[in-house]
Amino acid sequence: MATTQPPKTETKTVSETRQHFSETLNRVYRGETRVVVEKSGIAVGVIVSPRDLEALQHIEEERRLTLEAFADARKAFDGIPHEEIEREIEMAIADARAGRRNEDPWAVIGDMREAFAGADQEEFQQQLANAIRDVRAEYDKRHAVQTGVPVSDE
Repeated sequence: MATTQPPKTETKTVSETRQHFSETLNRVYRGETRVVVEKSGIAVGVIVSPRDLEALQHIEEERRLTLEAFADARKAFDGIPHEEIEREIEMAIADARAGRRNEDPWAVIGDMREAFAGADQEEFQQQLANAIRDVRAEYDKRHAVQTGVPVSDE
């Protein structure tokens, strides 16, 4: 029966682990402990439960998907000078602080954290893509007004 508290982490030598292997595996399986196995004072391995391994794999996959979404987000702003993006973000933040959040589509940046709270990865990626599309469209409009160059329909 698994405990409700997270398992504590123990450090054991290879010899100790070998001598008490069955007992150690049972305690790990029950969620009582995680074991760092050391050889000559250097961690050479870890024994964790299948549940811990599954959680770690899930975290790694979420991280991969998040990094992929951010890489895709960066692509949407290729060709736009970094300084200009920073300037637009600063304007969005200033607008939000001034209470004009709903008047400016750039305020979506400030709302992203709330919009993504509790979202699964697929929903997160879709919301991020939509937000990027909206921000890019607003940028293009502002750029067209400032420069007189019409917005291209790629």
